[in-house]
Amino acid sequence: MGKQWMNFVWFSLVFVGIILTSVIFGGYSSLHRSEGRIDITKELFLKACQSKLDLLPQLSDYLQKSEPKETHAKLELTGKEAGIVLHSAVFQKVPLNNALTLKLEASQLSLTKELAKLFLKLEQSKNKSNTEPLKAIKEQFFSAQDKVFTAKVQYNTEVRYFNRRTKVFPGFLIAKLFGFNNSEYFELSKDSFLGVARSFGGKG
Repeated sequence: MGKQWMNFVWFSLVFVGIILTSVIFGGYSSLHRSEGRIDITKELFLKACQSKLDLLPQLSDYLQKSEPKETHAKLELTGKEAGIVLHSAVFQKVPLNNALTLKLEASQLSLTKELAKLFLKLEQSKNKSNTEPLKAIKEQFFSAQDKVFTAKVQYNTEVRYFNRRTKVFPGFLIAKLFGFNNSEYFELSKDSFLGVARSFGGKG
């Protein structure tokens, strides 16, 4: 009877050990993959923001031919500032900290507002010549803006998943054990990086 009991105890210990090992390394793999997905979606999001900035020279060339300099001087300055912040975000290999996240949101929001004001002003302008090139440029900005919005949603989804896993059992123990709790990820604001309809008041 005693031998059978000892066999049962050893079997139970081995079984529990296997379960714990599976939970620990399964949790580690899950969090590791989650961080990888965050990195991928972060890169896609920043590339989408860059694609919008890359369109500014094309818009600037159009404006120089058809509008006075003061019409787009503020846009050029805002675009330059947004580019500097975005460059910092691209080359920050660790997770985006809260301060840089807020600066990125503010700079991109300022750029979008300037674009929206400019497009509205051009639409209301008495100078209706050469509107086809402007329409094409606007469509490119609208497409880029929607890509930014989609990438933002994907990034926030991955960040939310990781943060939730590191705050509930057993994820928070695994995060502490393997150092995942040292990585802080911040969601992008729900009021930033919106789609075309809310950024530009419709496609116009």
